[in-house]
Amino acid sequence: MKTEQKLYEIAFLLQDPASEKEVVDLINQFQGSVKNQISAKPLRLAYPVLKHTSAYFGVCQFELLSEAIERLSQALQLKKSVLRFLIVVPPATRKAPERSGEKRPFVKAEAATKSVLTNDVLEAKLAALENESR
Repeated sequence: MKTEQKLYEIAFLLQDPASEKEVVDLINQFQGSVKNQISAKPLRLAYPVLKHTSAYFGVCQFELLSEAIERLSQALQLKKSVLRFLIVVPPATRKAPERSGEKRPFVKAEAATKSVLTNDVLEAKLAALENESR
């Protein structure tokens, strides 16, 4: 059974901007297709990553079979020019987890108009409860 491609997003830190083409080529190599891409921009890192104090940060949305994501991740880990990367499912395409059991009906909230209880009303209710218990 052939599954359809899902939309993913990858954010990456690269040693040089030319490595961006390598990332896109890897996606294409696994029969993926790039939908949106933000070119890698220079970035000063807050802390050294693999002894680099600056890198190029880029983001790319792509479609790929879910079975190929693990292989793409392993291939990116082997690239020395890719310092870090993160592949996620974009929030707009995430599905809410299905709940098991019956669906709860929508219950309309009651109006907040409660009557004010006075001592006389409370004493009458207490007397009624005492009579019921006898």
